[in-house]
Amino acid sequence: MVEVVTSEAMLRNRVASQSALPKFDQTVLGKRDCGLAVLEVALRKDGELLHASILEAPTAAIGDQVRLAVSHWRFKPIQDERMFILKGKLSFYLIKEQSAVTTVNPEEVGFIGTCSSPSTI
Repeated sequence: MVEVVTSEAMLRNRVASQSALPKFDQTVLGKRDCGLAVLEVALRKDGELLHASILEAPTAAIGDQVRLAVSHWRFKPIQDERMFILKGKLSFYLIKEQSAVTTVNPEEVGFIGTCSSPSTI
């Protein structure tokens, strides 16, 4: 089976339905104002999510929550005769706002700059 790597925008366009993005309390980012979680996902042609692996996250707990949220998403089937797996990355920004941390995808906020005290799991 061939793996076809695609862009984040193309993967997001394949989303048929999704549960709400994960919500975190204000302590989740610690002293940071924001954070970034990046997952690598692989989809079958029928839209089934084969796996979602954390590539980057401020903490393991944040990565686990984001991966859990994406595991509930449903993707549109791909109409193509070839046998392949669609593979790519999905990014989520976590932004501390007063008493809560909001999780957004890059298309909602555009470029937000760098976060203070970045870390990777």
